[in-house]
Amino acid sequence: MGISIYRKRHGISLYFRTLSVFLIGLLTLGFISAGTTLAHGAEITPQISDQRFDRAEAEGGQSIRFDFKWAVPNTAQAGDSFTIQLPSELQVRNSAGFPLLSPDGQTAANAVWSDKTVTFTLTDYVESKDNVHGSAFFTVEWDRSRVDMSTGAEYMLQFSGSTSWQMPLTLIPDGIPGTGQSLSKVGWWLSGDQGASSAENQLGWVVYLDTGDEQGAAAPVTIIDTPGSGYQIDLDSVEGFSNGNPLSASRFTAERVGSNGVKIVLVGNYPGEPAVYPGENVYFKYDGDLLPGENGIFTNSATVTEGSDNPRIVEAEILRDGAGGDGSGDGRRLTPVAPTVEQAKCTDDGTVTEPSLTLAETGGISYTIVGDVEAGETVHVIATPAKNFTLAETAGWTLNEDGTATIEVVLENPDCVVPPVEAAPVAPEVVQATCNADGTVTDPTVEVAQTEGVTYEVEGDVKAGETVTVTATAKDGYKLAEVDGWTLNEDGTATIEVVLENPDCVVPPVEAAPVAPEVVQATCNA
Repeated sequence: MGISIYRKRHGISLYFRTLSVFLIGLLTLGFISAGTTLAHGAEITPQISDQRFDRAEAEGGQSIRFDFKWAVPNTAQAGDSFTIQLPSELQVRNSAGFPLLSPDGQTAANAVWSDKTVTFTLTDYVESKDNVHGSAFFTVEWDRSRVDMSTGAEYMLQFSGSTSWQMPLTLIPDGIPGTGQSLSKVGWWLSGDQGASSAENQLGWVVYLDTGDEQGAAAPVTIIDTPGSGYQIDLDSVEGFSNGNPLSASRFTAERVGSNGVKIVLVGNYPGEPAVYPGENVYFKYDGDLLPGENGIFTNSATVTEGSDNPRIVEAEILRDGAGGDGSGDGRRLTPVAPTVEQAKCTDDGTVTEPSLTLAETGGISYTIVGDVEAGETVHVIATPAKNFTLAETAGWTLNEDGTATIEVVLENPDCVVPPVEAAPVAPEVVQATCNADGTVTDPTVEVAQTEGVTYEVEGDVKAGETVTVTATAKDGYKLAEVDGWTLNEDGTATIEVVLENPDCVVPPVEAAPVAPEVVQATCNA
């Protein structure tokens, strides 16, 4: 028993291409674009360059990759967006959104499709970058409703949106319709976003049997379809067709094979009749559900046996159409700003004020103080840029290997002098000399005062008739005030003169009592 293998990747042979393309066209008309335009900012005008298709000509239903480069102004902000609208003759094959990723995995922009327009919305990645640019690609195909598939032509395609340009592409026409078909298999996507929003009923498969010859195909014809990894055939979706019309349910059965496959058995209308009648074109269509872990590559192999011999294998493959891109930019350089420093000062009473250090407010930079903000200390201010920013070389700042910058601030400690306390000298208490009762003179006295912050010294002899000088000297932390009677000297002392009086005392006369004379009276001598 020999096995023949037929591989089909892009369609079916020319004489039945029209039938399969017509069927695919009907199914793809139901594509639904996914995603919502996320334009929260302004629409900007990008620079679009190096636009190119991966082929100069394409058939209907054939995948066409479109690549381009993009750049946005340095004034672009998060939420700003730009659009690309496809020419009317084209349609997107995979309407799932996709990100434009930076080299370190950040999202520079998000792309979302709405019908034939893709909107690229910038993220906050651009807030910290200049010269933001990148590349992107997506996959398109001819919109069969807008082109003449019977004749083909070279089209000058008009792209529009935030900017516009034209590109040539040649349409290869469909082949001449035939009346027959050969054993083959084709597959295609059933949804516009190719499984991005749902896993069910995403893949469409068709197995075409040979057109019945003069004898027809011996019954039964058995199709055992074994799917590759990543999906399973939906058993309930199996449908049969004869010459484009639904096949009678009495002519075929479908049952599960393994965990993901299907076995279809085709018979004639009556026992003994062929499974495929002469001139009859029979094909079977069914859907596939995606399974977790699928990688976007879906293969399918069906073994077809007529009667009891000569099994043949037909294969097909469905690939997820790619879309993606990248974005990058130059790190925006920020200039750190030195803090505002108010140094410690001396107050009128000789005390020292507290110094202060006020950090700058710079967008994209945070500042940290390391050290104690006190007079006589040295502190450091560290400038740390926000994510995706870098610091520029700035006078006074030292750039560090970790991307931060440091500035040193020396806080002065002034040598404050406490002003002296003013003290008023007090005149001494003087007791002048006086006359005693006996006419003698008493000694004078000079008694200096007790004054806070002042010492006194008496110079000269404290004697009646002398002049003495009292010198007042301020103690440490004091100074002498001007006071009447005192003379302030250049050396900070003050003096006052005290004249000690010398009274002219009179010695009082001594009282003498007269004594009567001793009288000897005359007497008579004997």
